[in-house]
Amino acid sequence: MARTASTTTRPLTYAFSYGFLGGPGLSRRLRKRLEGEGLVKTADANQADIIIAHSAGCWLIPPTARPKLVIYVGMCLAEAYPHETFITAQRENIRAFFKNLHVLRGVSIALLCLYYGLMQPVRNRDIIRGAKQARAATEVPGARAVFIANRNDPWPRPKNLQTYMDSRDWAFISLPGTHDDIWEHSDDYAAIIDHYARLLA
Repeated sequence: MARTASTTTRPLTYAFSYGFLGGPGLSRRLRKRLEGEGLVKTADANQADIIIAHSAGCWLIPPTARPKLVIYVGMCLAEAYPHETFITAQRENIRAFFKNLHVLRGVSIALLCLYYGLMQPVRNRDIIRGAKQARAATEVPGARAVFIANRNDPWPRPKNLQTYMDSRDWAFISLPGTHDDIWEHSDDYAAIIDHYARLLA
């Protein structure tokens, strides 16, 4: 169970920083698994011990947040032509959808993305502009950081990924899957988050 050193202290809390077309509906399976490990969700990222940032959500961590651990998943690194990467990412997601035949889960994810696309137009517009402006991830001084890049996800693949690897004392993990694999195979990500949460004790 991912708790701090003393059993009498409060459990660790976590919050999400969602990316483009993202929102709480996508993380239900992951939340269930994390809470089974003893973590407690908070809606206020400023109060969270752990922040799980997906995609453009890596840019959107509040600058006032002071988590002990940040999990970056599918970070959108600087791109000269981000629209081309977006098209590639969608193609890989569709290919994985048909290859794995997770039809119900895939349709559910697609419908939720459509919902968040319609409900958050200003936020989504700002994220698109951010990709063109090559914004960097929000980094938290003193926090442990884990960078997860999926093998069929084009977003964290540009040359400046090497710059991150050379200049930051982070854990870098490669997993199979596409950009939205965190929502498709949530158990894998929950295991990684729980492992690093235990190290905070």
